[in-house]
Amino acid sequence: MTVFTDYGLAAVGVVLGLQLRRRAERHVSRRLWAACFLAVALAAVTGGTSHGWAPRMEEAARIALWRVTYGLVGLGNLFILAGAVVAATRAGLRAALVVALVLRFAVWFAFISMRPDFRYVVYDYAGTLLGLLVFTRWLARHGRPGGAWIAAGVLTSLAGAAIQRAGLDPSPAFNHNDLFHVVQAVGLYFYFRGGLVLTDVPRPMKEEEALSGLLEDDPRGPEATAGR
Repeated sequence: MTVFTDYGLAAVGVVLGLQLRRRAERHVSRRLWAACFLAVALAAVTGGTSHGWAPRMEEAARIALWRVTYGLVGLGNLFILAGAVVAATRAGLRAALVVALVLRFAVWFAFISMRPDFRYVVYDYAGTLLGLLVFTRWLARHGRPGGAWIAAGVLTSLAGAAIQRAGLDPSPAFNHNDLFHVVQAVGLYFYFRGGLVLTDVPRPMKEEEALSGLLEDDPRGPEATAGR
């Protein structure tokens, strides 16, 4: 059953990711969240494959597949936090925070590649959820929408993690991993609803005026400017 719930989670991630990407408009934050959903979907596929075919795989191949799964989960964490940064910060600070997130992922993945232990995935996941809670607080303080949906997603993710940690098995045919996947799918939907209303922090007024002036000065129009 775990294989099927893994693949079901992957299907949810693909559908929501593509829907969010289609409705991203010009907002980089939405595109990054869409990338997060797709990374989670790929992680669910590789994780489900590991659960279903591990007994038939050589140990080296099995360990390598789990490394890929863990890396995809970490990549999803990177994308969703980077999207939050783009939605909440400007220019220099935005770039610095995104670089810090990329470095965090690189160091974490290098470490987990040498010590592929699921608890390190949990630690990274916990940091991501904490970052999202900070982001929801920022959204509320600035009167921006989406915070309630994202907070609901975080709470759902925590509930799923608690279920998996406790090993809560509803039945012999539907274990704690299966229930975890179902709960995570619900959490993805909440994040999707929050992601739909994310907006990037607009450029400073001076930058917008400079860009407008550049377009107006070139008689060939914005297409010519874009080709410079």
